[in-house]
Amino acid sequence: MRMLCIVLLAISGLAGYWWIRTYESVEVVQSQLAAIGEGRYPQAYDYLSSMAKTTLPFEEFVALIQNNSVVMETRSASFPLRTREGPTAIISGMLTGYGAWISQASYIVVQEKDQWKIQSFHWAPPREDE
Repeated sequence: MRMLCIVLLAISGLAGYWWIRTYESVEVVQSQLAAIGEGRYPQAYDYLSSMAKTTLPFEEFVALIQNNSVVMETRSASFPLRTREGPTAIISGMLTGYGAWISQASYIVVQEKDQWKIQSFHWAPPREDE
């Protein structure tokens, strides 16, 4: 029984460490989704890295948002797949919209100066949750 408690504590400690290492990068993604949901597209665009902004003009960014109803009105987001290697984090999960619509989402988030910024992202087309 004592060994089981030690193993469970070790697993909890590793999970906590993993969660803390990816928290800030996920927070940037969550903040961008909140800005999009509130229609604050310029602020949502500012969460992109400078390199991302050079390859994705603001107008195209807005078009991507408007072509995905789940991204436009995200009710909840879950990012269980997270990795971090130094200044780069890879975040993947599911966005849930209204009704039974979902969209898979993945992000590469990088540290730019002392802030986390979204380097690239992919929002899958909305589909009905099964």
